[in-house]
Amino acid sequence: MTKPAQGQIVDVVLDNTRQRSCFIVAEAGDNASLCLLVDPELQLNDRTMSFCDPIKIMNDRLLSRKSIQRSMLMGKAV
Repeated sequence: MTKPAQGQIVDVVLDNTRQRSCFIVAEAGDNASLCLLVDPELQLNDRTMSFCDPIKIMNDRLLSRKSIQRSMLMGKAV
């Protein structure tokens, strides 16, 4: 993916487990973007991420998400 748009919903596939996770782009950069986890939890090798935890991800790892129901996101908001 080229530079994503701020607020864009993207998917990322983990290399080691092939698990697909959903993120929202908080700050788009030319090479990497600051993303917030949309899923309730994500287990990484060195830590466990929770909903809205930030992580910087290289743009070439981001996959466009075709569509997402707004209710899915809003249902997770407090």
